[in-house]
Amino acid sequence: MKKNWEKIFRSLVLVGVIAFLLKDTSFLTYATSDGKKTLDKFPSVTQTYFYATGGADTINLMALLPEDCELTSYALSYVGDVTFHSAPTVIDDKLLYTVDAGPKDMTGTITVTAIADNYVDIPITVNLKLSDKKQVEQGYYIDTAWIANLSRIFIILGILGLVVCRKRYMK
Repeated sequence: MKKNWEKIFRSLVLVGVIAFLLKDTSFLTYATSDGKKTLDKFPSVTQTYFYATGGADTINLMALLPEDCELTSYALSYVGDVTFHSAPTVIDDKLLYTVDAGPKDMTGTITVTAIADNYVDIPITVNLKLSDKKQVEQGYYIDTAWIANLSRIFIILGILGLVVCRKRYMK
């Protein structure tokens, strides 16, 4: 009986450690010769708007960057046919813009370059498209803070369970 409980609690600790390691995305970066880190894959977002009405949007840029990114500034550039009622701008780490209505299948790309002290410049690409179909949003997302908290719970429960098992069955 003791060995079964120990296996269960060891499994809880293992699941917690694995979840915590998967939450940590720092392994997706590597250092350059000047000591700055760089990303293997740069963030991008695709936004689709109904061609007859256009639309406005706010994108939180900090949510797309690594947690340890020490930002100093942003640089904006735009390419494409989509026109703006209000030009893209960055205020308080958020990209704000309003897309005008236009012909169907018109496209454009906003590139926001995040300039940081500890990372090589990080380009964030926002792809824009005017369409006659509404963009389907994903029905789920993974919140890394939730995974981190869940992993901590598994680790604590596993360790507490092992301590109780050892005290109870070591008599």
